[in-house]
Amino acid sequence: MADVTVAASPPETINVRRFVAFIAMIAGMFMAVLSVQIVGSSFKEIQAALGAAPDEVSWVLTAALIAEVIMIPLSARFSQICSTRIFFTICAGGFTLASVGCAQAWDVPSMIAFRATQGFFGGGMMPMVVASLYTAIPRRLQVTFAMIFGMLGTSAVAIGPVVGGWITEVLSWEWLFLVNVPIGVVVVVVVGLLVDFDRPDVRLIRQTDFAGIVLAFLLLGSTLFVLQEGQRRDWFESALILGCTVVAGITLVAFLVREFTAREPLVRFGTFRRSHFLVGVLLIGVFGGGLYVPIYLLPLYLGQVRGFDTATIGSITAVLGVSMVLSGVFAGHLVRYIGLGWTAALGFGLLAAGTILHAGLTIDSGFAEWALPQVLRGMGAPLAYFTMLDLSMSSLPVSEVKHGSALFNLIMRLGAAVGLAIANTLLVARADLHYARIAESMALPPGGGWQILGLVSGLLAGSVSPEVHADAVGYLTQIAQREALIMAFNDVLIGNACLLGMALLVMPVVGRIARTSHVRL
Repeated sequence: MADVTVAASPPETINVRRFVAFIAMIAGMFMAVLSVQIVGSSFKEIQAALGAAPDEVSWVLTAALIAEVIMIPLSARFSQICSTRIFFTICAGGFTLASVGCAQAWDVPSMIAFRATQGFFGGGMMPMVVASLYTAIPRRLQVTFAMIFGMLGTSAVAIGPVVGGWITEVLSWEWLFLVNVPIGVVVVVVVGLLVDFDRPDVRLIRQTDFAGIVLAFLLLGSTLFVLQEGQRRDWFESALILGCTVVAGITLVAFLVREFTAREPLVRFGTFRRSHFLVGVLLIGVFGGGLYVPIYLLPLYLGQVRGFDTATIGSITAVLGVSMVLSGVFAGHLVRYIGLGWTAALGFGLLAAGTILHAGLTIDSGFAEWALPQVLRGMGAPLAYFTMLDLSMSSLPVSEVKHGSALFNLIMRLGAAVGLAIANTLLVARADLHYARIAESMALPPGGGWQILGLVSGLLAGSVSPEVHADAVGYLTQIAQREALIMAFNDVLIGNACLLGMALLVMPVVGRIARTSHVRL
């Protein structure tokens, strides 16, 4: 199965100009990843300011995610046409201007439009950082820069809502977006002046797969819309979801036919023939779901079940981001000592262990029960991401690095989107199931649940009047709904842990492929 590939040929040395330029690119990437998640804890403030309905304000996040995923596969071709320097500068500049627009949004449609623009330009930055890492940075420094990149890339996902909650509380929601402006300006200037990694090739415009671009736009847009909105719209009970699903199915077939027959395809599926890239990309998809689902569920539990405010939730979930930063410092060194396969196994194992520990949530869970699982997942995430990044990318030929980077980031984002869609669906279904079982046990036998009801009634008022009886029924209903939701959280987390655990079965293959494919670590 393994194949030996010709590795990319980065320069032997790096000067101060290139060093500063690449650091600026990493800063731009971190800004873009952080900005997608930063609004998650401030929906209420944005909703109130714009006079939006709950279903409308959710599009402040959804629009950015969909636009980001659409841009990722386009980034390789665009950067080849106009060079990494020009493309990244355009992306950083567009992202910065869109951030100003978000802060000045006057209603929901304008906010959604600016957020989609922000996500679109932001989606082009991460693939370019990955591609530049393996083509413009000397081999001896790739481990160091990859550790920095992996640490910032994964931790940005975790600390986004924390930073967003803090900014909204201390300043205002507009600063969720305005904070990007000074960083964006610096990135635009530094990258525009200093990046010299490659040269533009405008002749490629004539060879560009425009049909593939249109099909990719329709396929990814409709797919992400279904995944993001399906649960809220009752899936195929909604004509819109059903229609988008049909569009996604048709465009998927058309896109595959087009890409396998085009002379210059937008997506080079031939890269998947390389065993190290195929395994790495499949596992990064699992990683995407395994990382994002618990990050989404814990704040939901803390807010809906425990009733904590944004600041308290942020202080609890900050443990994950701190752990990611600490682990990222040692990821590359650990690979040198125990090998890529064992480090990957440790990363996925810690993610699985932390997730299964989280699956013991109760109404009495405290900081100790929330902190340890986050520490384990925070320690595991950079190890898993870093090893899959290097497994996938470090042995690709120069001609395939940009395309490989786009596919790597696309699969991780789609893995997260699919994971969150499944988690949302299971959460609702399992909560309904558990509530039905609890309600049934409360009603039968007659001396069981109703005996409790009598006790509650007596505690509330010392009588069994109809009013008190109704209060008691409502109280017990709230308890049943709460417990059902907690059990549903735990069910979804167990399923997520099992998925991560299954990835461990592939680790012997990962180690063997890393050795035979000449992965550089």
